[in-house]
Amino acid sequence: MTPEQFPTLRKYAEHIPTFDATVEAIASAMTAGQVRTPQLQEFKYVIGRAAEKAWDEEVDRKHFHRMADHHSDETLQLYYTCRIMNTHEVLLVARKLNKSPLQDVAVLAMRSVVAEALPLAQAIADLKGKVLKGRLPSSRPETPPNPDKVMQTCSCCFRQIAVAPTGKMAHHGYKRPGPGRQTSSCDGIRFPPLEVSCEGLEWLIGSTSAQLEQQKAAYLHRHERTEITLLRKRKLVPITPEHPDWQRELGYLIETMEREIKALIAMLASLQAALATWKEHHSRHNSSPTSQRPPKESP
Repeated sequence: MTPEQFPTLRKYAEHIPTFDATVEAIASAMTAGQVRTPQLQEFKYVIGRAAEKAWDEEVDRKHFHRMADHHSDETLQLYYTCRIMNTHEVLLVARKLNKSPLQDVAVLAMRSVVAEALPLAQAIADLKGKVLKGRLPSSRPETPPNPDKVMQTCSCCFRQIAVAPTGKMAHHGYKRPGPGRQTSSCDGIRFPPLEVSCEGLEWLIGSTSAQLEQQKAAYLHRHERTEITLLRKRKLVPITPEHPDWQRELGYLIETMEREIKALIAMLASLQAALATWKEHHSRHNSSPTSQRPPKESP
């Protein structure tokens, strides 16, 4: 299996070198009889996009775009039931074409695109049952450990995190959803580790208590609401008591508020227990300067 066997897909691939490398990787995975999940997802994306573009250009644009009057009802019916947007649909369309006796020019174009994409789609489908679990081994050289790195307990998420030169926790808990974007870090970056101070944990308890009081206040006035905002078709839509769905949506809202209040109460109890444990640890630590062990009980 080589890239040259798929000239039409290769022509419409988003990036020809990537397409070539993907075809070669599929062939290697078939020979090895195994594939990693990230590789398989990449196979699906690259081949699926090429097949979709080939279908759009060689079938849709050349034979059906503004040309419905040029085809028989049978050809149009077949065309309207066939669509390629991914490798799985290549397999489905191939079955439909195999059952059809039609051989006009437009249908032959459909058969041509599908016939070329079919071996790759079948290989990808076969590889689904040969996925290796676990992470793909990194090709990067192993980073030597930092001898000056100090790991201690974050006072808000209780994870072992590096301590920054400022004495507070290093940034953590954020995500990078896209190039140049980063979500907020854990609130614990504003405080020293729990081995040094309970300041961050005390702040978290206060913040959780305030949130609980707000939820309780909202729940107390739950039947006084005059508007609920819903997400409908990716848009925020406000509804009022006159809306036919008001009672149902109000019921959902009240159930959600009750669950959140219970969760906050449980969380607050856990945090208060953790604070008591860490205060006991600090008390022992202050009375015995040689002791550096964190408390045994995990919050």
